[in-house]
Amino acid sequence: MTSLNLSYPEILTAFAMGGILSILYLGLLWYSVKLLPKIKKRGLFLFASAAVRLFLFLFLAVYLAKDHAGRFLWIVVGFISVRLILLSFIKNKRKIK
Repeated sequence: MTSLNLSYPEILTAFAMGGILSILYLGLLWYSVKLLPKIKKRGLFLFASAAVRLFLFLFLAVYLAKDHAGRFLWIVVGFISVRLILLSFIKNKRKIK
């Protein structure tokens, strides 16, 4: 069984990597939505873009975790946290306009 012990700098680094992956994921989502009006087969395009984004996130998270389960978990926590913060910020910004 692998150890989940990490030092604080390792936790912060993994959390930051998750945050960067979240920004990348949301950027690709924004780009996909921006391209949507030009696409004829929207359902297929949305499915393919979602599959690519998910695969890219999982591949990069596993690669960056370097076979360490604790690092992978902190990357996922960073991903979810930054995603929630960004989405709430965007939602609040849209209410103001």
